[in-house]
Amino acid sequence: MKYVVFEQERTGLKMPVLFPDHVTHSEIKIEGTKVVSAGFCLVGTEEIVTILQERSDSLNIGPAKGDRELIIAVLCNAGVYAFMNYDSIV
Repeated sequence: MKYVVFEQERTGLKMPVLFPDHVTHSEIKIEGTKVVSAGFCLVGTEEIVTILQERSDSLNIGPAKGDRELIIAVLCNAGVYAFMNYDSIV
């Protein structure tokens, strides 16, 4: 699978989007956001998610620290707290 992590410009909420390999990373867009990471992942059973080290050529960006946890949060339908950018809170 492929994924792109977007960050909402106003709130800083992160939004991971997972999609099949036949779709190009740059085709995935969410208005009012910026791309903060993108890459490839393997999703297994029991919350096992593996982030591969490959980069997105079409977006010229790769995986970031925390992508695995964000993807697990999406798959587990976690609450909004799981998608907040705590680094930007002062």
